[in-house]
Amino acid sequence: MGGWRRRASALGALLVCAAVLSACSGRPTSPTAAPPARPGELPSSAAPTMTMPVAPVTPGPSGPVAAWVVAENDRAGTTAWQITGQQDADTSVASTGIAGYSDSVEVTEGQLLHLYVSTRAPSFTVTAYRMGWYHGDGGRQVWTSGPLPGTEQPACPVTPGTNMVQCGWSSSLSVQITDDWVQGQYLLKLVGSGGQQSYVPLTV
Repeated sequence: MGGWRRRASALGALLVCAAVLSACSGRPTSPTAAPPARPGELPSSAAPTMTMPVAPVTPGPSGPVAAWVVAENDRAGTTAWQITGQQDADTSVASTGIAGYSDSVEVTEGQLLHLYVSTRAPSFTVTAYRMGWYHGDGGRQVWTSGPLPGTEQPACPVTPGTNMVQCGWSSSLSVQITDDWVQGQYLLKLVGSGGQQSYVPLTV
């Protein structure tokens, strides 16, 4: 009788070890029935799945880069965005001969941007460049104006105590932001007819 119990106990231990080894080795075990679904519920095997769309990306030097960024930077660029001649930290009209600002530092497609320009030149132009790689050129021309009449606007007063500068210039031109203006950082290059040059930064 005792021998029979010892053999049954050993057999049970072998069965437990076999089950553990099967689970650890990744071997399939017999499936277990899923609990019945409640009224109005789908069985777990029939539960719907959702796949979120993922924008195509390309590996970059510092991580994935969106496909549209890669395509944009592959377009032809230009170095004409650079200001030529001597650079000066003073960007006032007295120093550069032309200066300006916009009514917004950040715009979106469809928005109308107003530019305020002061220059001693008889006329000037504005050209928008999107900053990027562009095969090493650093920028791509997106838009340019025709010649515009130049006007020297009133001096901008400085508020005592806060040293805040506030200009009351009249608008020199308005620019419609279209879908040609791909999102990114822009420089609006102001060029007077006498060679005067200055920037107005902009984010789209």
